[in-house]
Amino acid sequence: VGMNDSATGANLDSMQEHYHVDYDKISIVFLANTAGYFLSSMSSSFMLHHFGLQPSLLVACAGMSIGCVVLSIAPPFPAFIVMLMFMGFGSGLINPPQCITIVIAHEEDGVLMSLLYSCFGLGAMISPLAIGAFLDRGYAWNRYYNIPLGISLLLAVVGFFVFRGCKSAKGEVVHARSKMSAQQRMKRAFGIRAVWVGIVLIVLAFASTDILSAWSVSFLLSKRNAPAASSRYVLSGLWGGIATGRVVLAWALANRLGEKTFAVVMLAATSAILAVLYVRSFIVDAVALALVGFFLGPVTPKVLAAIGARVPPSLKGSVVSLLVGTGLLGSSVGPLLFGVVAGRGGLSLLPAVMIGVSVFSIGAWLAVPKNRRRED
Repeated sequence: VGMNDSATGANLDSMQEHYHVDYDKISIVFLANTAGYFLSSMSSSFMLHHFGLQPSLLVACAGMSIGCVVLSIAPPFPAFIVMLMFMGFGSGLINPPQCITIVIAHEEDGVLMSLLYSCFGLGAMISPLAIGAFLDRGYAWNRYYNIPLGISLLLAVVGFFVFRGCKSAKGEVVHARSKMSAQQRMKRAFGIRAVWVGIVLIVLAFASTDILSAWSVSFLLSKRNAPAASSRYVLSGLWGGIATGRVVLAWALANRLGEKTFAVVMLAATSAILAVLYVRSFIVDAVALALVGFFLGPVTPKVLAAIGARVPPSLKGSVVSLLVGTGLLGSSVGPLLFGVVAGRGGLSLLPAVMIGVSVFSIGAWLAVPKNRRRED
């Protein structure tokens, strides 16, 4: 999932050159991911409720594999967009089973959620490294998709055996089957204030990381005259910072600071470092992006852990699926909207837009309810 998340941004300029399109049109790739994520967010709760973890994971891997096979041959632009929808659908459907397994089995452990999402960051760090290496060796950009194809096929095989006969841990899945339909669970979840605040927070969290992931390479190439391969390595630095922050800061500070204090401190540090991007130096900006990732990374899993602790156990799985689905929508809509800005000469506004998103996120965190709902 992480590899797919960063690959589009790392390959964006290569795609634009191959298909001979401008920023406005190439931004459709993010809309394609949005469509796939939307379908997965609408279907993930239903599939998990009626079919379980193993079939949901296999369907997700099938979507990823189909997309990778077609993308690896650089199809015509319309088919390219459709295949990105398949990739988005597969990515979106893989994410909720992972989170539900962690949240339900370890309800109070936000550190475990951070570790899970650090693996996401690790995957996102790998894609730009691979793409940069391909560029250094003169390989076509589309050959990269052979890598996630192999991984998705391997994941399907491993998931088939690991989750065969898997029964849900104590909590939402078993409990809800006996008492509530998927529609009833969603209706009840939408009646909880914390869920609405969580939706805003998760959309902002996903959007902020993915705007940077999608457009930092173009920003460095266009505004800092960065070398093509080196700019991809900087994107790996961003995601490496995200993965490291999710491990180090979650372990060092998450249990020492309150949830709101932790998130506000991380976002304030992010805003301060983003201002460094106004320094017109490729090296300075590269270091700043890695530090931005370090402080921004822990925010996403903290949202899931905080909101998961404020809903009844019978709704945890459904709420996490909802949050991840809407967050993935934000991860595509954010880069798409910024693409419209970039297409009108606003690529230099990347630091200002990111600072604005961080400040707005701080305000949303202050609106998170204090109470933790444990009753059913």
